[in-house]
Amino acid sequence: MAVSAKNVLEEVARAKGYFHRHDVLRALACMAKALQLSLKAQIFGPEKMQINSAIHEMIINLNRVDEVREYCPSGLPWAKGGERKLLALLVKTTQLIQEAREKESLEESKERKLKIDRLLIRAQMHLDHGKLGEAEEAFQEAVSNYADEHKLFYVIARKLVEAEHGKPAIKYLNKALDVDGDNQWVHLVLADAHVLNGDHDKAAAVLQKAMETYGEDAEKFSKLAHVH
Repeated sequence: MAVSAKNVLEEVARAKGYFHRHDVLRALACMAKALQLSLKAQIFGPEKMQINSAIHEMIINLNRVDEVREYCPSGLPWAKGGERKLLALLVKTTQLIQEAREKESLEESKERKLKIDRLLIRAQMHLDHGKLGEAEEAFQEAVSNYADEHKLFYVIARKLVEAEHGKPAIKYLNKALDVDGDNQWVHLVLADAHVLNGDHDKAAAVLQKAMETYGEDAEKFSKLAHVH
């Protein structure tokens, strides 16, 4: 299918829309596509002038973006006949920004996980010194950093149960059942929490349901429950 001036201008319009929504990567990608279409098209006269004007306007806008200037300090060049050079720089700049964002996301994730670990250590220290309130504050801060660490709620609950604080453990165990329900130990710790709270019937019901759920592991599960 032949490429028309309308096709090129539509991509530039999309780029402009993304730019005004502060979506730089998509704006760059649309401009790259617009240039690719422009290079394929046989467009001359007023339509070509209209395309050049639209592209020039968007390049000026993109050159104002900090991320673009970081990876293209001299700015994205625009000159008649320089479409191929501009296209190459658009593609390269897009890739560099994408890679930088992915790296930043990975580093942020590592830092978040380290922060959770530090908070759990702090909470444990408070529990060891009988300071439940301070421990719960650290646990809550750890939970506020939760993203995909599904075992976090089980770990917190286990620490509370080991310190013989059954009641505050229940809310973490309920969350653990939602996000990590296949973890058998969640059910065992929940039973222990009910025992600490004096709710022996609830503890028995939890174990019975767990043994029914795990079927062939029922006998093993029952033995674990007795020794946990």
